[in-house]
Amino acid sequence: MDLKFPIANFRNLGYNKLSGELPFFSSKSLDNLEMLSLSSNMFSGTLDSLIGALGEQIQKLYLSNNKFVGPVPGNIEVLENLEELDMSNNQLSSELAVNFSKLGNLKYLDLRNNRFVELNLTTWYKNVAEGKSLDAPGIRLSLVGNQIHSIISPSLHTLERIIAAPPSLSEQLLSIQSPRTFILLGDNPWCLNDTEGVNLKFIKKYMCRSDEHENFWAPPSNDGVQTGVIIAVGMVSGIFVLLMSCLVIFFTWKMRRSSRELQQIQEVLAKDNVKPPIFSYHELKTATHSFSSSNELGKGGFGTVFKAELADGSIVAVKRLTRTKQSTSDFLKEMVNISGIKHRHLIQLKGCCVGENQQRMLIYEYAENKSLAEALFGSGPQCATFLNWKQRYNICLGIAHGFAYLHEGLQPGMIHRDIKPENILLDKNYNAKIADFGLVRPANDSNDTQVTMNIGGTRGYFSPEYALEGVVSEKLDVYSFGVVLLEIVAGRRCIDLTLPQEQSILRSWVGDSYIALHHYSTNIPNPAHKASGF
Repeated sequence: MDLKFPIANFRNLGYNKLSGELPFFSSKSLDNLEMLSLSSNMFSGTLDSLIGALGEQIQKLYLSNNKFVGPVPGNIEVLENLEELDMSNNQLSSELAVNFSKLGNLKYLDLRNNRFVELNLTTWYKNVAEGKSLDAPGIRLSLVGNQIHSIISPSLHTLERIIAAPPSLSEQLLSIQSPRTFILLGDNPWCLNDTEGVNLKFIKKYMCRSDEHENFWAPPSNDGVQTGVIIAVGMVSGIFVLLMSCLVIFFTWKMRRSSRELQQIQEVLAKDNVKPPIFSYHELKTATHSFSSSNELGKGGFGTVFKAELADGSIVAVKRLTRTKQSTSDFLKEMVNISGIKHRHLIQLKGCCVGENQQRMLIYEYAENKSLAEALFGSGPQCATFLNWKQRYNICLGIAHGFAYLHEGLQPGMIHRDIKPENILLDKNYNAKIADFGLVRPANDSNDTQVTMNIGGTRGYFSPEYALEGVVSEKLDVYSFGVVLLEIVAGRRCIDLTLPQEQSILRSWVGDSYIALHHYSTNIPNPAHKASGF
């Protein structure tokens, strides 16, 4: 079944189990996109229409783990600003004859595990013959796990020039050449064929590798090395061994310290009878595709949030906290406070992680409909969602229930201090869930107000007494909640300097309208509400 939907409104459609052939796109109909991800779905068919619809703005294109067929479209050569292209794990076939030298910004091209049978380097040779530099592309091309049995190249010298740059002075002293553009052909029939000739054997040692994380800048072994080179290599090796020994000692110390900190976390959580799962850094790195920008959900004052798919297939949100000077004990206290909070209108903490270099992360339940801010004010790829009056009313009610629990259901109560639409998330049924407890502070037992010298929160949402005097109480959250209510009803930001001056501050505009008309102004609600019977 063909897929039909307004794809131009999206940037990241990965991991959604979408299937069928892509719809036909008119030329340049997606020319506003800078990044597009369709990875890990079940799309099929060819890519000609999609590539033709993209424009010069596209920089990153992720199409891996689908069922696309046919050759790589030749019109991909016009995407001059393309930097990353991932078409791995599909069923693409035929020969690979695209002139990648035209893609001057392309750095990474992943075509692993497809069905290519031939690699045609003639177009690259043309640039070599005309004396054009090949330094600009510097492409990392992975064709591991295909069915390539032949490489079309006018000569071995051409092939050497494509994969090897002129050596630097230090490399000349050691008779080393480093590849400018490496092409990985591991697990292809071409690499398994018997090879005659020293030059071709040398080339295959560069190209017939599988793991791009190997040291590709190190040369293959070379028989007949001169004595002076052996001495130089021996000296370098000795220094390298000494350096590696120091690194081993350093990382062993760091691992032991991390192990002690992990044990400390477990002891503190067990003492407080709070035991959220502790995730490993490697597990979260894999689940977020190395914290890829295509998995990024948003950024805030306390860090960046990524969408993650765990090994069991469940989807979670991973908040990678901004590095601070916060001590481990303070972090643990915050973990204990957050872990004990459970309410259907509060985002649930599902675990934590202390990773490499003290990188701390929190794992939360995933909100399918993103934030209230995107639903109300989104534009472009994150376009605003139409919310009818009943949905808006239920969202307001849910936020109120969440705050009632924070303020009165907990002992001592907790004050959020940064209520705004960005911190209200919406699940698949548009139920409101309060998020971002990084600013939550326990209320004082002896007094219902506190005074702080560190003013947090977001302009437009905190109360005048908080802004002027630093007075902190539950009333601060109530005031912020009131501002959010006005935004939900009016369908606009609390501060919008593009509007006439008398309307730019929503709270003042509503107050002035009430005083002038002695009742709620019918001009305030979003006109879109009238269609839903508001």
